[in-house]
Amino acid sequence: MLKTIEKTIVNHKMISYGDNIVVGLSGGADSVCLLIALLELKEKLGFGEITAVHVNHGLREEAFNDEKFVNELCLNLGIKALTLQADVKTYAKVHKLGIEESGRILRYSLMEEALNTLKAKKIAVGHNIDDNAETVLMNLCRGTGLKGLCGIPPVNKFIIRPLIEVTREKIEKYLNHKNISFITDHSNYSNDYTRNRVRNIILPMLKSEINPKAVEIISRNTKGLIDDSYHLESIAYEIYNLIAKETPNGVEFSINMLKNHYKAMLARIVRLAISKIKNSKEDISSKHIESVLDLLNGHSGREVNLGAVVVKKEYNKIIFSEVKHEEKVKGFSHEIKLNSTLYIPEIKKSIYLSDEPPKTPNLLCTKELNCVNLLENVSLKIRTRQKGDKITLGGTLEGKKRFTKKLQDYFTDEKIPKSQRDSIPLLDCGNEIICIFLDKIILNTKYEGSKNENKKYWISLLEG
Repeated sequence: MLKTIEKTIVNHKMISYGDNIVVGLSGGADSVCLLIALLELKEKLGFGEITAVHVNHGLREEAFNDEKFVNELCLNLGIKALTLQADVKTYAKVHKLGIEESGRILRYSLMEEALNTLKAKKIAVGHNIDDNAETVLMNLCRGTGLKGLCGIPPVNKFIIRPLIEVTREKIEKYLNHKNISFITDHSNYSNDYTRNRVRNIILPMLKSEINPKAVEIISRNTKGLIDDSYHLESIAYEIYNLIAKETPNGVEFSINMLKNHYKAMLARIVRLAISKIKNSKEDISSKHIESVLDLLNGHSGREVNLGAVVVKKEYNKIIFSEVKHEEKVKGFSHEIKLNSTLYIPEIKKSIYLSDEPPKTPNLLCTKELNCVNLLENVSLKIRTRQKGDKITLGGTLEGKKRFTKKLQDYFTDEKIPKSQRDSIPLLDCGNEIICIFLDKIILNTKYEGSKNENKKYWISLLEG
């Protein structure tokens, strides 16, 4: 078995000479076997310092006995042990996740902190060939693409899995032969969790009724799929870099550009976009991918919620953004005076109205106003839209006839997303809209060209 582990480490270039290694040590057979095997191979393969990290999830009554076992084992082996605490129940409640998912997220997060603290290069975890087969079956039943059928990767950035080609049966035989004790987690025998049902019911049935080597064959198939997946992922990444527009709020794509690519590529591009926003390793199922791709041919304004990520279609764009639980802007109305700056807290922007051109560095857009008689004799407000609002466009300055349009129709024609329309500021002079603040300021041409053209005012939209 040790030769198999050595071959896995070498073939997948898991560890470089001199690398310090953090070993995730729960005390179970897999992690104890991993620690012992790495210690035996340390001198031959030139590893650096090996440190065991135990994460106490605080979920089981035996948790502190497990911690004690790990500390005693490491003391006997003469290696450093680091014990960390994780409040899994609270994390699961706050983030509305399952206990298994929460435990995994916290466990890897704490081990990564230890990696940086100890100046280690790799985190070694004890996943074996049986774990890999279980993962493939779970992904297949839940709905997955090629990547999900690849199972557990032997190497994922700085996380390595030296036991990934060794069966659980051989691991226990190895430890028994060496007379090394390990902890048996009795919760593994409970079928309350999905993985345990696959482990305790499905796989044994496959081995007894279909093929005794079912686990090995499932894992062997993943090797060829991994090569295919890597190749397709690299192509998808190149396409993503060409067509994706990353913004402070998320990722945007032109629908026309997306439609130029095969569905197999689109699914991978969607996953890349989600991974850019959502810093979690939670799987996205094929059902989620299909729901996003359906937006391409749907109506503008449709959206799909994927938990931490929301995907919207806005006219000719598909937009991926993080779900933020903030109150939607319901509208506002603030009085503004000449030669003053008004801060609008609802949109975190300011309006500047003055008889001098703006010289501020945080200027977003500005416009010269000629309708002085209105500005001087009517109360001025900065407000959001109301039912019945209209604006006059066109005119002699644009070389075409003036016409009046409902504000609602103007927003639709200009493809202003519905989600933004209730937060767009308008300058109101006695219930008449004088201008609209968008990427540029749109004037109501009904009031353009005042008799007092020798006296001008400027109105500007400022950042913050």
